[in-house]
Amino acid sequence: KYATDTEWTTATTWTDTTPQEPLQVRSSDKQITLNPANIIGNASSFVAHRDGGDVIAWGNADWGGTIPPAIMPLKDIVEVSSTDSAYAARRTHGAVVVWGDANNGGNMGSVVPSDFVRVIGNFGAFAGLKNANQVVAWGHDNAGGTVPTAIAALRDIVRIVVSGFAFAAQRATGQVVAWGDPHRGGNLPTDIALLTDINMILGAQQAFAALRANGRLVAWGRVEAGGDLPAPIAALNDIIELRCNALAFIAKRATGQWVAWGDPIYGGTISPEFAELKDIVDVCSAAFAFAARRANGHVVAWGHPQRGGVVPADIALLNDIVQVAGTGEAFAALRKNGTVVAWGKPGMGGDTSAVEDQLINVQALYASAEAFAALTSDGRVVTWGNPVKGGNSSAVQDQLVGQVSYQVSAVSRGVSV
Repeated sequence: KYATDTEWTTATTWTDTTPQEPLQVRSSDKQITLNPANIIGNASSFVAHRDGGDVIAWGNADWGGTIPPAIMPLKDIVEVSSTDSAYAARRTHGAVVVWGDANNGGNMGSVVPSDFVRVIGNFGAFAGLKNANQVVAWGHDNAGGTVPTAIAALRDIVRIVVSGFAFAAQRATGQVVAWGDPHRGGNLPTDIALLTDINMILGAQQAFAALRANGRLVAWGRVEAGGDLPAPIAALNDIIELRCNALAFIAKRATGQWVAWGDPIYGGTISPEFAELKDIVDVCSAAFAFAARRANGHVVAWGHPQRGGVVPADIALLNDIVQVAGTGEAFAALRKNGTVVAWGKPGMGGDTSAVEDQLINVQALYASAEAFAALTSDGRVVTWGNPVKGGNSSAVQDQLVGQVSYQVSAVSRGVSV
């Protein structure tokens, strides 16, 4: 459960829908608390949210890889989010600070930078939820950087979801509104706008899909990118989960099987072999492919074969995979013994050979568009992939070691276990 919840959920996996909250995990004899998401990547850089409440960055300086002098001293940051080339940090008292590419969210313009409870970014814009259940936005207009007047006037927004170039917001009534690029998810069809039973919304790069309380799906946006449901999938009434990558969606049925739609090159078609599997416990995406972790510890993948869609034979034999993460064109998998394997495009993290000796005692994996970061139990942050876009953290290692924790401690964010 999240630290703010009162009821525990019994499960072997957890879909983290509120990554800004500490997560508590317990077994019959042990309980731990995991920190909120504290390594965040965009297209060209990483930001680490340190235990002391401040932030450190590396990668492309113009796209968020350098923290501005005015932001560096802040030690009350509680959440960091990103667009393609900018970052936003929400502080304890609801104020927001931004940096990076001004056109893509690094400048808030006329938006008052206070009273926020949530900030989320797509490719080119940020949207924020304020205390009055009001939504505001800034950044590129083609990505939803300006909220339409009718939506800005609402005071019952409870959740914001992004696609690559649009936003969707869920109201307390159960209805959904959307804005941004009208061809890529920003134009909500009338029949979907009337629904009041949507439980979950997910945005890919150019489309949205939503799961209704009756187990049925709806979708909108660019047809070829998942915005139109094939008739056999639209007829299903037993969907329980959604995932997506850049141009394809997948959904889990109550039977345990998964179905897919969208661009077939990106994984919008599942091979009959994988479509019959009923023991997939989690699915991770790269831009061009999906990787699925099975209950037996094996991992399978589909999508573009050169960009993560085929698991190498030696990795396919492993039966101790506990986590998978994806960049744009590669996957990395954490094994039970704390080591890491990877596949896909080498320059985007598919090759760990340069840091293989450092990838021991790994607790968690994180990804940006072109690089991976691994957090170890002894306080190290190991990075690999494109060196100029986050894959090389050598310049800030002295500011990372021992200062970015996976598990909450007495000094981590000032939160005691």
